[in-house]
Amino acid sequence: MSFDCSQLVKDHYGLKASSYVPIRMNKRTVLYRVDTPEGKYILKSFYVHEPRLQFILEAERYLRKKGIKIPAVIPTTNKRLYIQLNGRFFVLQQYINAQPYKLSKEYNMNGLFKLLGKIHFSSLGFQPSMANVQFGVSRWELEYEQVLHELDKWKIENRKSDCEKKKILMESMDFFFKAGRAVKRRLDSLPSYIQWKSKHLTKQFLCHRDFHIGNLLYRKPDIYVIDWEFVKYDLPSRDIDYLITNMFDHDKRWDPKQFKTVFNQYLKENPLTPEQQKLIFMGLSFPHEFHRFLKRKYYLRMTVPEIQGFTHTQRCKIEWMQEERNL
Repeated sequence: MSFDCSQLVKDHYGLKASSYVPIRMNKRTVLYRVDTPEGKYILKSFYVHEPRLQFILEAERYLRKKGIKIPAVIPTTNKRLYIQLNGRFFVLQQYINAQPYKLSKEYNMNGLFKLLGKIHFSSLGFQPSMANVQFGVSRWELEYEQVLHELDKWKIENRKSDCEKKKILMESMDFFFKAGRAVKRRLDSLPSYIQWKSKHLTKQFLCHRDFHIGNLLYRKPDIYVIDWEFVKYDLPSRDIDYLITNMFDHDKRWDPKQFKTVFNQYLKENPLTPEQQKLIFMGLSFPHEFHRFLKRKYYLRMTVPEIQGFTHTQRCKIEWMQEERNL
């Protein structure tokens, strides 16, 4: 994508860029940090359709008004929240002079689960202005079916592989496939899931759907949540699962006691009924992370012991969730 960053901010925002630096370029977004005499900004290009961008910006604005720290959007000189140029959409955002969030004794998982609970609870009442609603929970059955298909395909393609790493993964494949299939079968006729899908939009939760420490910025005493490109109405387990993965990365094990502790912190901010909690545990017992692990080929840059550790922690987590959802 070719464009003049300095000219863009001058023409549409009345700002003179003294310099601009590319921060990220991928299939989803292009980010530049733009320095001006008035301050620093983030110029972001979105690879989305216009109704999707409107949904994202409206969701951010709603949560921002509820006290969730999200970088502000800078309006154009024509009071618009975004511009369109050469078929792409651009948004200028507040630059947050902050540090990437790191797990520590002072700011641990308890705080992150509380923040996530606050985000989900604060999202209640949101209703977008357009008819094109971004609704993830209603597609769970289709998504689960697709994941199971891809797991089965990976198994068929790699069952005769001589790669030691793939052999380790094959040893766990049956467990994860059966766990996923059991969730899919039960979900199809689960009354609490059917009821949740039928709720009015204002009683549905917005989920970030990419909620991990890489999308958190810390500027004492606040934590800013960035990169809302995947936000949709969905069940909280989507975001909780990402935090559990961060726990794995930090602790290298599944700790049921710790999970109960942090989940209770979540519930303090977003109280859920026992039936809702069981549905959350069901979502957490589906092998999403194992599927991502295979699809993104993370195992290629890991040692055999590391792969064994990953599959073990994932299995322990799913087995525990299976017990909890059946309480």
